[in-house]
Amino acid sequence: MELGVQIKEYLEQRGIKQSWLAGMTGIDTVTLNCILKGNRRILAEEYFKICHALGLPLETFQRRK
Repeated sequence: MELGVQIKEYLEQRGIKQSWLAGMTGIDTVTLNCILKGNRRILAEEYFKICHALGLPLETFQRRK
């Protein structure tokens, strides 16, 4: 499963809005939406920002086949 899709599931399970995450990370909402839908690969810098904003260690989400 793509990292973006895992992050989207995490947000949905906790009631965290994508707009909040976009504001906290500085990632454009359109870009963030594409990442979370799995339509665009997440860059390392974006991943770091997302984990930091959510207060999570980088190991929280793992690439799965």
